[in-house]
Amino acid sequence: MRIIEHQYAENDATRRAVMSLSSMMPTGDGVSVLARREAYRLWCRQFIIEHDVKVATVNADGTPARWITVPESKPGRVLLYLHGGAYVVGGSEGHVEMVSRFARSCGAAALLIDYPLAPENPFPAARRSSTRAFQWLLSQGYEASQVTICGESAGGGLTISTAVAVRDAALPLPGSLVAMSPWVDLTCTNPAFETGNDSFVSRESLKASAGHYLGTTPATDPSASPLFADLTGLPRLLIQVGSQEVLRGDAEALARAAEAVGVEVSLSVFEGMPHLWHHFGSQLEASVDALVEVADHVHGIPRGESW
Repeated sequence: MRIIEHQYAENDATRRAVMSLSSMMPTGDGVSVLARREAYRLWCRQFIIEHDVKVATVNADGTPARWITVPESKPGRVLLYLHGGAYVVGGSEGHVEMVSRFARSCGAAALLIDYPLAPENPFPAARRSSTRAFQWLLSQGYEASQVTICGESAGGGLTISTAVAVRDAALPLPGSLVAMSPWVDLTCTNPAFETGNDSFVSRESLKASAGHYLGTTPATDPSASPLFADLTGLPRLLIQVGSQEVLRGDAEALARAAEAVGVEVSLSVFEGMPHLWHHFGSQLEASVDALVEVADHVHGIPRGESW
């Protein structure tokens, strides 16, 4: 395993990001999923899409999606992006700006899907949708080796679940995986929930979302909580996480589990960064660095030291 540690001094930009995140969601008992969805959608509007980003709506074998290209997109290379939101909020609309930056950095197009959200569509709807989207890319003539599956938070967990589903279906594997602040253990029992200093994500909020997503499925089901899955044979994996996140425990546990079965894995820890710091683009040095690191991983450029 490679571990990369990014050090940053606390500054006003980081403090503003933390304040923005902490004020995003409505608080109090009885806040509905619909209210949370609307709050997240409005929060994402602050991030302005560059004028040269082209976005088209497509149907990826039954899953609505946005096809994102930039002038830097190279023919044949594509990111399959799975957004976060604890499986209950979020969508492609609020992620176009961020994903377009990933596409630009990686020299790729991006397929940003709207997988079905819980509680209306509980497990395994999201996993089925993301797997079909990968198959759709293959049907469009893309080589599996030129596809990177990536996502943040719940989308990071879904990235791993999708790769396992692709492997189990004996389909060609994607070239690489990127899991940012991945939520891979829906039991929400990792010790970082006690030690993390996370202003946005809590054990209570994730357990509530897990209940919506899982329905009657046990939280230990490896198809829903990929930390418990057999990860043998998965492609190269980059895991990024902020040092203060409660999901740091999930990220570290995933890295150990992948290493134990021979997966080529890099764990990259960004000092002081909050959950979702990738959204902030050029406002945060760490966000810029994270994009460069993802691009290096997609192109197979090694970084860091052996751990």
